[in-house]
Amino acid sequence: MKNVEELKKQLNRKLDQQKRLKTLEMLAETLWQQSEFSEAKKYAEILLDLSKTTNDKKYEASANYLIGLMNSYLNNYDEALEYQLKALQLHQEMKNDITIAEGYNNIGNIYIKMNNYEKALGQFQLSLEHNPSSARTFNNLCHAHNHLKQYDKALEYGKIALEFSRREKSHPDRARTHIFAHINLGEIYLNQKKYDKAIEILHQTLQLSQQRKDDTPMITSYYLGTAYQRNQDFSKAVKYLEIAEQQALEHQNREYLIHIYKALHEVHESRDDLGKALDYLKKYVNLDKKIYTNRMADRLAKLQANYEIETNTLKAQQMAEKVSKLASIGVMTAGITHEINQPLCAIKVSAESILYWNKNNNNVLPEGFLDGLRDISKAVNHINEIIQHMRSFWNMPTSHQMEAIDVNSAIKSGLSLIERQLYSHGIFLELELAEDLPQISLEKIHFEQIIINIVVNAMHALDETDKMEKFIRISSRSQTDTVLITVSDNGAGLPPDIGGKLYDPFFSTKKPGKGMGLGLAIVKNYIDKYQGNISAENNKLGGATFQLEFPAAKEVK
Repeated sequence: MKNVEELKKQLNRKLDQQKRLKTLEMLAETLWQQSEFSEAKKYAEILLDLSKTTNDKKYEASANYLIGLMNSYLNNYDEALEYQLKALQLHQEMKNDITIAEGYNNIGNIYIKMNNYEKALGQFQLSLEHNPSSARTFNNLCHAHNHLKQYDKALEYGKIALEFSRREKSHPDRARTHIFAHINLGEIYLNQKKYDKAIEILHQTLQLSQQRKDDTPMITSYYLGTAYQRNQDFSKAVKYLEIAEQQALEHQNREYLIHIYKALHEVHESRDDLGKALDYLKKYVNLDKKIYTNRMADRLAKLQANYEIETNTLKAQQMAEKVSKLASIGVMTAGITHEINQPLCAIKVSAESILYWNKNNNNVLPEGFLDGLRDISKAVNHINEIIQHMRSFWNMPTSHQMEAIDVNSAIKSGLSLIERQLYSHGIFLELELAEDLPQISLEKIHFEQIIINIVVNAMHALDETDKMEKFIRISSRSQTDTVLITVSDNGAGLPPDIGGKLYDPFFSTKKPGKGMGLGLAIVKNYIDKYQGNISAENNKLGGATFQLEFPAAKEVK
């Protein structure tokens, strides 16, 4: 496989579309192998855009898979599931059993990361139906049964995976599967307390992975260090865990670094090296706090941007006041959760420090007192887990510039902010976008807000129905000197005799808690600003259809 710089140079050359698609795919895969997950995701997203433009389903499926994979490594599990489901759907359309099997594997692995092993097993069994001789699937079944403490079943699948992967290990893409077959067996022996067998197989694994540039040497060193730790050989445990720590830092793999810091803390505690034990506990807590703080900062920025857009674009003072209050509540909530995390970390370190002090001073404290400290530490962990599972608002851009925009690209850009919500609500999105449309002239952010508000209204309407199939269809076409955009759904439709109230601020037919009644007021405000027209009616399927009309760019005043 070519290195990253060579592939980037190749992209700058004149390539036909197929070669460009292949190069983008190779670049994303290479960056993934080097644990450059954010960078890999960026090129996978470019691959997705180009594959859609060229209507290449094979590369579109590959792009969705890669974006889902990177989101999984970046701990964005909702987005990971969304993209892997899209990839699976495309593979099913192409009727390729091998890639369908891989799709089920990918979804199952996300459930593994979410600790939902029963759901993961269901996906792996579906994968096996499409490819009964897949070493990767047997590896995954082994891994899931191991976590469920079903060790006999795990060993059975692990040995099958090892045999199948041994036959394929000469293939560069299969060598990783062969290594993980060894790691899985080592982990099973660890859980069965067969430490000598675990150490033996993990040393074999380390030899297999040493020359690789991906994360397998780090993972193997981590498990080998853990095996020596449990076997009470603390000096060797420290040796391999420190190797894993260095590799995790080089790869910027925070997911494993958290586990490595925790393991090193425990090893040094067992060696009665309380100074180092406390150092690694602090590293563990600080890294956990850093991850959390970054997430909260992102959430706060998204929240502020979202409310700023609505506040700055609404005419009525009453409307602006309501949005401002909501913004304050959102900002306050984000701030509170951030502030909670600070004392939590201090409580955790203080409790653990007392426990270390007691151990280093002949256990002078009463056992009941120590049990209380341990309960405090566990409770802190539980609260921290709750905080980290909070969900964020979508992000919105903050620039405001009048420009001639490509309608189809702007529609897709707006939808990208809410696609995950649509999929999680069980709604299928259909796009019928005409080619060679004239551009329209407005602020792109306002156009995206129009699309988002109408689609979110449709989503809420569909939530109130019990239809098995729910869809929102968006189409675009040109007509004389205008561009027409139609948004239709098969929901419950518009109430009778609604008249002009549809676009009034704070008028809403939704249930309490579903909305403020601002969405269509925002839409109407923007459409009037750009000399457009909007109309709404019920369609033959029982849902609502909104038609938007904008003058072509040359006619906008």
